[in-house]
Amino acid sequence: MTNIFSNSLIKSTGTYAVSNILNAAIPFLLLPYLTDKLSPADYGIVAMFQVLFSIFNPFVGLSSESAISKRFFELDKQKLGVYNFNVFLIQVFTVLPLVLVIVIFGGLISEVSDFPKLWLWAVLLYSLTNKFLEIVFSLFRLENRAIGFGVLKVSKTLVELGFTFYFISLLNQTWDGRISAQVISSIILAVIAAYIIWKHKYFHFTWSKLNIKNAINYGAPLIPHVIGATLITYSDRIFITNMVSLEALGIYSVGYQVGMAIGLIQTSINQAYIPWLFGKLKAPENFDKKLLVKGIYAYNLMLLILVVVLMFVVPFLFEHFIGKEYQNAEIYVFWIGLAFAINGMYKMVVAFLFFTEKTKIIGIGTLLTAVVNIGLNYFFIQKYNAIGAAYATVISFFIQYIAIWYFSNKYYKMPWFKFL
Repeated sequence: MTNIFSNSLIKSTGTYAVSNILNAAIPFLLLPYLTDKLSPADYGIVAMFQVLFSIFNPFVGLSSESAISKRFFELDKQKLGVYNFNVFLIQVFTVLPLVLVIVIFGGLISEVSDFPKLWLWAVLLYSLTNKFLEIVFSLFRLENRAIGFGVLKVSKTLVELGFTFYFISLLNQTWDGRISAQVISSIILAVIAAYIIWKHKYFHFTWSKLNIKNAINYGAPLIPHVIGATLITYSDRIFITNMVSLEALGIYSVGYQVGMAIGLIQTSINQAYIPWLFGKLKAPENFDKKLLVKGIYAYNLMLLILVVVLMFVVPFLFEHFIGKEYQNAEIYVFWIGLAFAINGMYKMVVAFLFFTEKTKIIGIGTLLTAVVNIGLNYFFIQKYNAIGAAYATVISFFIQYIAIWYFSNKYYKMPWFKFL
């Protein structure tokens, strides 16, 4: 693997993995506490907060922040600072239509999601602050500041942890304490991130119509992709809430969080892989395509092995760490772990379409997969109860992976079947 991907990539991956593991370990270790303090219905509301956040999130900024990864290699620091500022302006102004959506349709959204109407404003604020943080996290990754990335991310989680204990244990709140902790920690870290950007001169306060147009043209075609990915990942929660119960959603969400351990690993690798790959693709004559393909196949196999390993660990985790009301969540872990393994494989191939700026294809492909996912969720949940949602997630991620792999090879040829 060292020969394939280089020491620098492996070191960066290791650093990202450590920071992401620390970042994810804290909420994971929080599971025994939350499953003891919150009822399944309370946990269902917390899970629905994340669902609504994921639905609002694509429209805040129109995915314009994704353009920073591409422009980072093309602009000098001052021009990049102007670009970053204009991406931030896009994020701010795209919040305004969402305010109208909440004012006009807040009651309907609350009824369908079984989420308190007043707290929809917390979802919107959380979306805006997290979008701003994405700019900072992207810059850390692109500059290969893996340690700074980790410190900022773990700090956010630690602040969130402190407020969670404060609101739930000291103020005797339930789901509202958990959500408040997430929103407040996001605001605090956004302020700190703003200082970091100012200190490193990555914001130049100059309005640029050209930059706004460029960022929107790059990011807007990704909105169907992000919406589709959101539907694939989160539509199961809506179906479970309406076809089974909010309590069932709470139990499903606990199993989902454990299965996401595979997602944590593949995300850590992908965060180091994308800047490394884009650097290589800028000078294709300097890297061995066959060797890269071998590395990707080895990575895919590793993810599948990790799913098997997770299944051996799960009984111990549930016996010693998860509350008694949530023991049924164990049945979801394998399928969610497998889904995230397939999603990790997808990320390896979709990167070539991002590089060639074929973002429309990514968007259309993901949105069509999401439509299939909705149909599968309805059919499988009706037939198999909540576990059907996990089946639908696996199948949807697999369809998305195969489709994007095909188009990736069409627009950026790689020796996928000629690597020996």
